[in-house]
Amino acid sequence: MIANMKILYFSGSTLPSTYANAVHVMKMSAAFAVLGHAVTLYAKAGKNEQDVFSYYGVAPDFDVVRSPDISFPGLSGLIRTGFTLWRKRKADLIYGRDLWTMAAMAGRETPIAFELHEIPRSLFQRFLLRHILRGPNLKGLVVITEGLKTDLLTFMPDFPLEKILVAPDGADVPKHPVVSAPLEKIENTDFQIGYGGSLYKGKGVELILEIAALSPQTGFHVFGGPETEKEKWCALNPPVNVKFYGHIPHGQLKAHLAACNALIAPYMPAIHIGTGADIARWISPLKLFEYMAVKKPVLCADLPVLREIMQESQNALLADPLKPKMWVAAIEKLKNNPQMRQDLSDRAYSDLEAHYSWDRRAEKILRFLNL
Repeated sequence: MIANMKILYFSGSTLPSTYANAVHVMKMSAAFAVLGHAVTLYAKAGKNEQDVFSYYGVAPDFDVVRSPDISFPGLSGLIRTGFTLWRKRKADLIYGRDLWTMAAMAGRETPIAFELHEIPRSLFQRFLLRHILRGPNLKGLVVITEGLKTDLLTFMPDFPLEKILVAPDGADVPKHPVVSAPLEKIENTDFQIGYGGSLYKGKGVELILEIAALSPQTGFHVFGGPETEKEKWCALNPPVNVKFYGHIPHGQLKAHLAACNALIAPYMPAIHIGTGADIARWISPLKLFEYMAVKKPVLCADLPVLREIMQESQNALLADPLKPKMWVAAIEKLKNNPQMRQDLSDRAYSDLEAHYSWDRRAEKILRFLNL
């Protein structure tokens, strides 16, 4: 592996923000820096003035350059690309997941590696993706799941297999035991389940409300989502054993998750994001790896893409997202079997250490790129 490389990371993410992609790019930049490389992360400026390093709980070992954030997608992409080209420095590797800026780098002398999280829907974005993948300076393509690899090869059947690496998302392995944050008290409950993530349709909040109604002696703590989304769910008069906390800065999230007895990832068979794309075949949820990191047993939706990481009765309990009673039965299993809770959380933590830490992911990617 080449030492002391200069890596430019083009993300398109807004920093800071409530989005998981922002967590991803900050953590990956930190992981590249830990390996001894000089990293500059290019992103968009968020409205929050808080220091991005403390916000995401990472050491300030790399540079962050932020362009103005414009709400119009096409104009935002053009401004971001122009800003990036103006501020761009010399580099040994250009890495990124932003179609606009990475397309501008395709065909240049500097090697590039593209990270893909979804197949774009618009014809223009598909044109940009093809342009990147056909560029003579492309060292490799990183995708987050086998399902996404399959769909990419359907989109571009002639793309060489040897240039594709499947690298799921990750989480930090805690250097010290996580200190729990206090939970809001939920009366008449004897077991506390946590959820950390967005509140958009398909992420499973609707299922949590169904499960909560069937399991009144279980408390459900929902961490995440902008205030507007939180208000929408609260307006539905959720069961009294569900508490919504709203968005919590990522650097503080682990402490809240660690306070729960178990953690839930109730993804639905269709998961639509802001672009309108259904990412249920491609998703590699950050929350699963962050759940692993706090050594809590995981209840996970039984979907093919999630079975790439989670195995029934090995590192999680899996349940059909269309059968709420199946989730209630799994909760009862965990409540009544402390040893099962311990075994599941221990195995999940071991899997994280061995395969899914951000540092391991960065090493794997650079090794694949032969850098």
